[in-house]
Amino acid sequence: MTQARATFASFEEYLTYSDEASLDGRYELIDGELVELPPESRLDSTIAVRILLTLIAAGVPVDVVHPGKCEIQVPVLQPKDAANRYPDLVVLRPEHLALTRRRLTITLEMPPPRLVVEVVSPGKTNRDRDDGRKRAQYAAAGIPEY
Repeated sequence: MTQARATFASFEEYLTYSDEASLDGRYELIDGELVELPPESRLDSTIAVRILLTLIAAGVPVDVVHPGKCEIQVPVLQPKDAANRYPDLVVLRPEHLALTRRRLTITLEMPPPRLVVEVVSPGKTNRDRDDGRKRAQYAAAGIPEY
């Protein structure tokens, strides 16, 4: 595993660092520090893939649907909020295809994705985070569907 630097003054500084360091895994930036995310559960991944297949069967182009790998910058609305999230599934806009060629990250300067999906794991902590904090951050980022 790559050893991450302790703190970052901005999201842009984090983006530059993570590009250079080739970080293994997924990290959220919380209060300037990188916090590694645990792997997704098999059930959560299976649900996300089923939604992906349903969207593709409904005619959504496969190149705009990304399960679990698309990073989204979100506004920090309160202390301990992450500055970025990795939704279980993201449906991009066609203009994102050119904007994310180098890195699959949607920043606040870009148009918001069409849809983000979070598969809520059991437990009050997960529900509070996914239905509360993440929902508020996605809404503040202008994402029309969550």
